[in-house]
Amino acid sequence: MYCYQTFEPFFYFQRPNESIENILIIENKDTFFSLKKLLQDNVRVWNGINISILIYGEGNKITKSIQYIEEIGIEKNVPIYYFGDLDPEGIAIYNRANERTERDLLPFTMFYKELWECKHNKKKWKNQSWNTEAISNFFSYFDNSWTNQVIPFLEKRNYLPQEALNIELLRRLSDGYNEAI
Repeated sequence: MYCYQTFEPFFYFQRPNESIENILIIENKDTFFSLKKLLQDNVRVWNGINISILIYGEGNKITKSIQYIEEIGIEKNVPIYYFGDLDPEGIAIYNRANERTERDLLPFTMFYKELWECKHNKKKWKNQSWNTEAISNFFSYFDNSWTNQVIPFLEKRNYLPQEALNIELLRRLSDGYNEAI
């Protein structure tokens, strides 16, 4: 039958003619385009992490397309970070994508901690499942004091959409922003 395995492709932006240092997967379109614009403006380092490739996860679609990384020839040692909504479904998406790749997928902790500071943008989640294993895996990357604040917030059905980190806030959070003013 001459069959071979294929992977669902994803959309991504790569800075031209640049070595690949780190990959960042973004759950939602608005945040993807904000970060894409910043990368095009040469704003690409947050907390010492230089983002070379930005992937649009398209919500849960990334769980079916994460293996496409193998198709575009990314070396195995390149770190891959993930940033999505701070809610049970966003955390479950991260966890499912992490389970479907042999590579380490790391939460982009700086962005999640900054998102937490935007609590005035909280919303209520509905029709989401609480996956204890996904929650545990995700929060293992954060310190206990932060985790002990966020989990009760989520248990009360609150969530923070990643779009609360808008383009100007993301620009101000970038390394070297104060020196550029």
